[in-house]
Amino acid sequence: MNEHSETDPPEDPPQDAFFRIQPQKYTVDIPASQSYPVAETAPSGLAPMQRIALEGRAYRSIGRGRMPWWIIISSWLVFAIPAVLWASILLSEALPPIFTSMSQPNAIDWSKLISAMLALLLHLAFPTLILYVVSKGTIAKLRRTRHHQ
Repeated sequence: MNEHSETDPPEDPPQDAFFRIQPQKYTVDIPASQSYPVAETAPSGLAPMQRIALEGRAYRSIGRGRMPWWIIISSWLVFAIPAVLWASILLSEALPPIFTSMSQPNAIDWSKLISAMLALLLHLAFPTLILYVVSKGTIAKLRRTRHHQ
């Protein structure tokens, strides 16, 4: 009789090399963490800051030329033409007093002249910005159209 001690491992039954079972090695593939692009959500526009964000987003899209042609044309009709009219009214009202004060070199009140010119520049800043954005968008759209043809 064969006596086995408790520490001896049990013997494997004799098998041919062909039928011998090899121990399997298991591997686990962990995929790399994927970074998904952050989708920019559109603000609702109910709060004042959200409305400003929506307008900025619209102007940014127009300025990059990503809008369809009908929006570019309507932005000229709705924003740019009134801005040109506004700027022409401002210039027609503000320039004659400035020129008349400059035509009399002995009686020039420099503080009034500088404040009038500064006020004119500040009033012209907004229509100029509108014209800049719309013209930039039109130029960008024309460039995109040429590159896609």
